[in-house]
Amino acid sequence: HMGHGASTRNWDVPVDWWQNGRDDVQCGGGIPFDMVVGHSSGAGNAVLAALIDPEFTHRLVLIEPILLPPPYVQDTQHPLVVGALRRKRWFESREAAYANFHGRGVFATWDERAFDAYMAYGFVDEPDGSVVIACDPRHESEYFGAATAHGGWERMGEIGVPVHIVAGETSDSHPPEFVELQRERFGGTSEIVAGVGHLVPMEAPGVVAEIVIRELGA
Repeated sequence: HMGHGASTRNWDVPVDWWQNGRDDVQCGGGIPFDMVVGHSSGAGNAVLAALIDPEFTHRLVLIEPILLPPPYVQDTQHPLVVGALRRKRWFESREAAYANFHGRGVFATWDERAFDAYMAYGFVDEPDGSVVIACDPRHESEYFGAATAHGGWERMGEIGVPVHIVAGETSDSHPPEFVELQRERFGGTSEIVAGVGHLVPMEAPGVVAEIVIRELGA
């Protein structure tokens, strides 16, 4: 998506998650995906894509999808919104960036393979050997703030393909009763992964891989 990772597209202000959905549809090139798997905002964007184009995919696996009830307004005070703007972006070396993040904060519970992938693809190398976080903190903040503004919650029942929701047992965003509410609105299925929080793919990539393989064969 624009503004993330290796994307060369400038990001729009205000950030609109529906644009991310349109980007997802464009990536398909008019050929339906057999299954789309998304996590957090990626799961929310996948739902918006399926609403934009009902032929986008034949099946959705949504891991902790960010689809929230009203009010549908830009959130400027959420800790993720504020925290992104405060985040240090520049580091004198990859080693310094590694030391700053490894085993700390949200990264404390990450599988080493997931953390290594973040280090490999989440930073841009500068000519002097320093590195910067690939995603501009201003964009990240706007992106988090837009999570409550897209209104996809109202249209979850319009999704016409099978939906399977995956959530973490200790998630702070998807307690069991909220997972059940989302499942009911989709008319889908759900499961809880034991011992992990919101960042299910980063904490338990092996379990997620097994779920994806199982759902592909469903």
